[in-house]
Amino acid sequence: MAAKIKHANSIRTVARCFYCGAVEECTRDHFIPVSKGGTKTVPACSLCQMTKRDLVPLEFAQYMENHPAVKQKAARRIRAAVNYLLEKMSEQ
Repeated sequence: MAAKIKHANSIRTVARCFYCGAVEECTRDHFIPVSKGGTKTVPACSLCQMTKRDLVPLEFAQYMENHPAVKQKAARRIRAAVNYLLEKMSEQ
């Protein structure tokens, strides 16, 4: 991650999107939506941020794998990243 972002989602910085890997202007996205009890955040590009909406990580990965505009490589990266974070969260 390029720079530390403190509070608001409105603060933007150039970073690598957690979901698709694009290096561009990102905001903080709740890995698990706040509406579903999430507190951890990850950097996300505007396209992934808008596409994810209030989906939980596995729903988002499944959506991206089946979406024709997404390259398979990006979809596999999303799935691997989601699984990694879920493992880390379950260890705590």
